[in-house]
Amino acid sequence: MKRMLAIGAAAALLLGACSKGEVPPPEEGEAYGTLAIDASCVAAVDAVTRARVELPDHVAVPDPQDMTMRISSTTPGLNYNRVWARVGNYDVRKDQLLEGEYSLEIYSTKTWQGVDQIEEGADKPYFEGTVSGIAIVRRTQTPVTVRAALANTIVRIEFTDSFRSYFANGATFTLKTAAENEFTVSYTADDPAVADTWWYVRPGKPFTITGRATKQTPSATADPETVRFNPVENAAPQPATLYTYRFDISGVGSTGPGGVTITLNGEPVDTEVVDEELNPDSKL
Repeated sequence: MKRMLAIGAAAALLLGACSKGEVPPPEEGEAYGTLAIDASCVAAVDAVTRARVELPDHVAVPDPQDMTMRISSTTPGLNYNRVWARVGNYDVRKDQLLEGEYSLEIYSTKTWQGVDQIEEGADKPYFEGTVSGIAIVRRTQTPVTVRAALANTIVRIEFTDSFRSYFANGATFTLKTAAENEFTVSYTADDPAVADTWWYVRPGKPFTITGRATKQTPSATADPETVRFNPVENAAPQPATLYTYRFDISGVGSTGPGGVTITLNGEPVDTEVVDEELNPDSKL
C-alpha cells in the first residue's frame, strides 16, 4: 500500500511540473532522453558567379566545440530554454531532456543575437548553425548533426592598376548598409595602395556602393577633374556569400569614349563613360 502511494505521489509531481511548463529532475521519472551532438563548422562561402571559395587565412573559424549552444523546446507547454557556454560542456549524464521536440543552435558569439542583429564591419564574421524538429524519446540518446557556417554577407571593393593609374589623384568609395553603417575604402596620390578588406554585413538587407575618383593632373595650370559614380546597389544579398566589386578602366584614348567597367566576381554588371560626365553632378 505504501509503495502504491509513493508511486502515485511521484506521478502527481511529474504531471504537475509538466503542466507548469517546468522540467522535473531526472530522479522523479524516466521520461528523459539525451543528445549525441556532432558539431562542425564550414570555412567556405559562395561567390555568386563562381564556385565556393575558402575564407582567407586571417579569418578565425571557430572550433565547433567552443561555440555557444542553445537548446529550446518547441513542444507547447514545455518551457525549456538553456544555454551552454561551449558545445563541449554538454554532459549526457546531467543534461537530460524531457520527452518532446527541441531545436538546437550553435553560434560564435557569447550571447544570442541572430543574424539580423549581428555587428557589421571588417573582420566580424559570425557563424551559426540550427537544427529543429529534434525528437527526444525517453531513455534514448538521439544523434544530432549540426553544421555551422558563416551567416554574414561579405563585400569587397577592388580597383585595378589601370583604374588607379587613370584616377591617379585618389578615390574614395563608401559601402552603406541598411543598418546605416558606412565603411570606406580609399587611396591617395601619395599612397595608391588599397587594403584587401572584407566587410561583413547583414544578409537579406540592401546595400549600396558610392564613390568618387580624381583624374590625373592635366597640366600645371589646370586642376584635375573629380567624377562621382552612380550608386551600385545590391537589393537582396545572400548569406554566406562573397560579393567582390572591381572597378576597372578601359578604352581611354581610343576612338570611342573610355569607360569604367564594374564587375561582380568577375562578371560585368555596369559600365560608365568617363570621357564625359558620369552624372549631372560629377564635377565637384
